[in-house]
Amino acid sequence: MAIFRKKMTCKKFFTYKTNTIDISGLTTGLNKGQVAGFDLKVGQFQLKPEYVKATDKLKELDMMQYSICQTIKNISDNSKRDDLLIQLADIKMQMLKIAQQPEKANEITQDTDKVTKTGTEQTETDISQIKNLLLKNNSVEKALKILQIKMPNDNTIIMFLSEYNHLTNDIQIGINSYSSTEWRSFINRIMLFIDSKLK
Repeated sequence: MAIFRKKMTCKKFFTYKTNTIDISGLTTGLNKGQVAGFDLKVGQFQLKPEYVKATDKLKELDMMQYSICQTIKNISDNSKRDDLLIQLADIKMQMLKIAQQPEKANEITQDTDKVTKTGTEQTETDISQIKNLLLKNNSVEKALKILQIKMPNDNTIIMFLSEYNHLTNDIQIGINSYSSTEWRSFINRIMLFIDSKLK
């Protein structure tokens, strides 16, 4: 996987106070095919104040791509790293779409909304099975993958997967453990997410 260089610098590209997005920085690491069709002539672009939905979404995605980037820098598993690189590229391209067509932010994100709505229709049995997987340290990744299949475009799940990779990497090298407060808090947040999304 060569979407990004191994030595990567993580930064945020959207300044919420000024509604300004760093287009040139955002496209760093993306190949020509991925940015084809985007107007990249301007280095920075400022959204008009009335595009509230667009600015809120850009802020959320920017935090997400930064978190995933940080995880990629510290992860040693090449397979997981490649998956995260693909997710990072997808998030960056979604940010580009919103930045260049802020008036269509709702349309750009509507697939996520539809999938999330579908996820709420799962049975109590499904929810119970996922929660049981979360109670076993060696099956947490499986639980997250099931959630991702049910809600493939849900940004919160992408963040959970990124955090999972970061935490398990720390556990593997001995600077964290499954009994830590950080790990228990992580599992609890996933449980709360399931309760709110898959009622």
